[in-house]
Amino acid sequence: MVKRIGWIDCAKFVAVIAVVVDHCYGLMYISPFIAYASYFSVSLFILLSGISTWTAFERGKDTSFLYQFSKVKRLLVLYAVAVLVVLCIEQKKFDMKIYLRSLVEFNIQGPYYYLVFFIQLLMIAPILVTWCRNVNNRKHKWIIHAGALGAFGWFAYISINYTYILPVHGGGQFLGGGTYVILYYMGMLLASNGVFEQSINKRVLIAVICCGTSIVWILLMAEEILPFDRWMSPYWGAGFNPPSINLMIYSLLVLFVCYSVFSLLCKVQNKLVRRIVFIVSFFGKNTLYIWLYHLIVKSFFLKQFPDLFYQNLIFKAVIFCAIVAIPAIVKQVIYMFGEFCYDHLVCREDEYKKL
Repeated sequence: MVKRIGWIDCAKFVAVIAVVVDHCYGLMYISPFIAYASYFSVSLFILLSGISTWTAFERGKDTSFLYQFSKVKRLLVLYAVAVLVVLCIEQKKFDMKIYLRSLVEFNIQGPYYYLVFFIQLLMIAPILVTWCRNVNNRKHKWIIHAGALGAFGWFAYISINYTYILPVHGGGQFLGGGTYVILYYMGMLLASNGVFEQSINKRVLIAVICCGTSIVWILLMAEEILPFDRWMSPYWGAGFNPPSINLMIYSLLVLFVCYSVFSLLCKVQNKLVRRIVFIVSFFGKNTLYIWLYHLIVKSFFLKQFPDLFYQNLIFKAVIFCAIVAIPAIVKQVIYMFGEFCYDHLVCREDEYKKL
């Protein structure tokens, strides 16, 4: 089995934390700035997906259309199970008509819009991988890549203004997710050109520069001082979801902070640090399940503690951690139980047959 890249799993954890923070607005806090600061979440996921796709190709893993289709099928199966769970909990019964409609419309819970465009990105991944590989062998590759980014920018304009997929939130409404396709390509572009292969000293420098710049950038965004989104609004819309230039740059800065900090921490031999990285990586590996089920857990706690907003900060922090942790832990318990059943039932049955 190919070893996972630790800093990518940790960065996924940061992204899913930002998702949950965004969805706790009005429940645990009412500061628009906190919510605004978390808006990098989906863009970071897309960047990491592009990086992971190229890294898989570079390591010799299958990135063909058939393999991508198998990933889509697995994703849809997990989505179908999640819709079933959500429906049964919310309706307290199973209604086939509502279930099938919810499956097709991707709207039983708001975050499921993500799947609509992410599936499209997965299916064009082999084309983008082949394109990046061929362009990287050319003499003037950066000029060609810049032209490709311009072409994707034009595609995003067409997508946002002249296509409509489903009545869901954000990028799920548009072909290819609108500007999300630019971020997906940028993830591949960065990974294919060795950007994430820096020395330790350079990583420290990147961490300091990008951390400071990202803080300044989000403050300027919050105060609406940056002009870029206003310039691009006739072409790419409001710039929130799908993202425009301001949010793209902010997401890239967060990406480089995650890369530099977590890639350094992954090399530390201190036991405490290694345990922290292990825990963060564990939840990073299970972001799909956190994303699918965190709103169910959040609704449960809201029913148990309707005055949650007025509770103290420590109590809120405990509930927040539970919202993040429970879906991943439940998934792991189910997985371990399935392995136990397979080892003790199926394998033993095969041994008896041999006897």
